[in-house]
Amino acid sequence: MLDKMVIAMAAVLAAAAWAPTALAQSASAPASRADVKADVRAAGKAGQLSTEGKDEGSNDPVKKKDGATTKTRAERKAETASARKSGALTPAGEGAGMKTDRATSAQPSTLSRSERKAETKETAKAGALTPAGEKPDPQKK
Repeated sequence: MLDKMVIAMAAVLAAAAWAPTALAQSASAPASRADVKADVRAAGKAGQLSTEGKDEGSNDPVKKKDGATTKTRAERKAETASARKSGALTPAGEGAGMKTDRATSAQPSTLSRSERKAETKETAKAGALTPAGEKPDPQKK
């Protein structure tokens, strides 16, 4: 019993003596602000920095293309205005499909209520109704 306690105590003392050296930081101090700034300047002169802080292969829409633009601002504005009038512009944002959904749902039904009820009963008898909260199965059509 005493031997186990002595061995355990020796292990704890050895770990306590070794821990500060294992957890100590490396001998070199962190780089100073001036050193970091000098490194960044040197990398910039060597052409190793990207211009917008992103990778070269990023698909940033704001990133400028090589070469100058071929159209004036007035030409671009006129082109956008004509596309807006013809309805060729893609709606922005997540609700882009809402316009078409509203257009189709706003159309009046061609069936009467009794015809819709009869159609639903036939579909239920065939076992082709989609349970509430689930997506319709394309194979059940």
